[in-house]
Amino acid sequence: MSRSNRSSIFEKQRLEPGQVRAVANRRMQDVNVLMSRKRTNAAMYFGGFVIECLLKAKLLEKYAWLRRHYDPSQLARNDLELHRLCYKEHNLEGLMIRLSELMNKLARDDQNTGRINNGYLRILQRIAADWTIFARYSPKVASCSDARDFVEKVKEIRECLK
Repeated sequence: MSRSNRSSIFEKQRLEPGQVRAVANRRMQDVNVLMSRKRTNAAMYFGGFVIECLLKAKLLEKYAWLRRHYDPSQLARNDLELHRLCYKEHNLEGLMIRLSELMNKLARDDQNTGRINNGYLRILQRIAADWTIFARYSPKVASCSDARDFVEKVKEIRECLK
């Protein structure tokens, strides 16, 4: 397909936090439809993508320069890493490292509510440790139970990341 015939959904663009949150909301709707059809792998993949989008929205808020046009080849090493996290990678753990204030807030909230061992930070850490884009290539099929548990965790933490 030539570049001029490509759908506009493939257009590369700088992102705004609100746009990324809107995408997260649409993908969450997709998760719900996929779960109703027992399409467990896709539901889990999109569930992790929802979290990725919400973390990237937070990153875009924290580093407003990521929303402007710039030449990545001119960026310092640290800024290039931020660019890659936002626009090139699917690294939930890397995003969490760059959002230490958010992680500290989740930890404080968990401590204040007495949910230290099963709180929001632990849920997010578990999702980040488990989820990978390689799920889209997996020949294995997740059980409905595993998918339901994963999606419930996504829904729970999603509220904290909006």
